[in-house]
Amino acid sequence: TELTEDICKNYFMFTFVRNPFERCLSLYYFWKKYAKFSFDFNFFCRHPDLVFQFAVYGKGWSTREECHLWTQSCLNNNREMWKYVDFIGRCETYENDIKYLLDKFDVNCPEILPHENKAFSELEKHYSEFYNEKSKSIVSNRYTEDLERFNYSFSEVKK
Repeated sequence: TELTEDICKNYFMFTFVRNPFERCLSLYYFWKKYAKFSFDFNFFCRHPDLVFQFAVYGKGWSTREECHLWTQSCLNNNREMWKYVDFIGRCETYENDIKYLLDKFDVNCPEILPHENKAFSELEKHYSEFYNEKSKSIVSNRYTEDLERFNYSFSEVKK
């Protein structure tokens, strides 16, 4: 079913977004694990489309995986749909945002929905430790729309 304006007006619409810098790093580790490539993170930032092509043609991946390179702002390939989104949750505040939604709809859920597919959470480092000025600039430029729309920025670890 196509997501139409009429549908959007009649339903509570919500979505979850993620800091683009953290999202890019997570994607790198996910693809590295499953496509088994040896490119470093800076190469990945400079050439994500090339790495994607390697995964598709070299490893037989589906081209559907390309959506992970898109901005989060291109909701349903229609940027106008954002005006109908009633709530935008963040991966960084997932538990609180899920609790908000459960309370809003009076849903009794004994435990919070688990966070699946944690690709790089085991690294025990803040995402900023993986970036240099060049990779930070590349990701900032590629995901400018997400950074602005969702009020994200690159944040350093507080030492």
